[in-house]
Amino acid sequence: MKTLLVVMMILGMGLLALDAEAFCFYNSTDIVIKVGQTGGGKEYRSFSAEIYRGDKGCCNWTNKDCNTEGKKDSTVVFKVRNRKNGSFICDVTCPAGGWAVVTGKNGVYHCEGHGY
Repeated sequence: MKTLLVVMMILGMGLLALDAEAFCFYNSTDIVIKVGQTGGGKEYRSFSAEIYRGDKGCCNWTNKDCNTEGKKDSTVVFKVRNRKNGSFICDVTCPAGGWAVVTGKNGVYHCEGHGY
């Protein structure tokens, strides 16, 4: 039952990302994450956010700061860290019109990028 709820939540988040016409990062962990864009955006102006548990951070794929190519299927790349101690969690890639989700708890985390 718990797995079904997680799958439903992820699918629902994907639909929200489609409606918003933005790439979004969803935090389904027990920590605050820090997400920094490392590819596909403008240097010093790209996507960066602290995302609290159960929350999300987004940037419209038409925003040239977050997506220099300006195409919905452009590749964007991110580094995710634990905000509290700065420890590395993952690198994740998705289309500029897609979304990513970080899941897990108790120090075991997983990142997954999704298309639009």
